[in-house]
Amino acid sequence: DRVNKRNILVILAFFTAAVIGAFSLFRRAVDLVPLMIVTMMLLYGNALYGVLFEVCKGYEYAVILFAGAVSMLIAVGTKNVFEKFS
Repeated sequence: DRVNKRNILVILAFFTAAVIGAFSLFRRAVDLVPLMIVTMMLLYGNALYGVLFEVCKGYEYAVILFAGAVSMLIAVGTKNVFEKFS
């Protein structure tokens, strides 16, 4: 259990580094406000995973399944919104 949590946190740390690296690369090419919003959303989501993994010790799979379900609902909702624009 300890090793599994450590591996998840290592992956999240590399993801955070990748987000910051991408921000550094795109800050001159893309409008700064949307880029900042996306970057902050990703970082806050990363922090939320860390908190949820600590709170839900032993039920990490539930956090992943819940996040997947929420992502699916957001994707379907977004698809419906964009279909109305067509």
